[in-house]
Amino acid sequence: MVQAGVTLKVMPESVETDKEALKKAVKAKINEVYGDVGEIRDSEKPLAFGLVAFEFIFIIDEAEGTDKIQEEAAKVEGVGSAQVVDFRRALG
Repeated sequence: MVQAGVTLKVMPESVETDKEALKKAVKAKINEVYGDVGEIRDSEKPLAFGLVAFEFIFIIDEAEGTDKIQEEAAKVEGVGSAQVVDFRRALG
């Protein structure tokens, strides 16, 4: 099994979106799609006018691919868009 690191960028619908609830829901969706992926790191990237982008970094089996998580994360309440911005083999 070859593992890959994935970075999922999530844009909230608005600045009023509950950040903590959004992070919790996206992490739950990641685990729903891939099973228990272990640690999911998240960070906030300020954009403008109080809007932030969220990045979630996690490890999956490379064969699983990323199309489904983009589609499913975009369906989470409060998410404006979701896109995989990085996908690379994990070494070590």
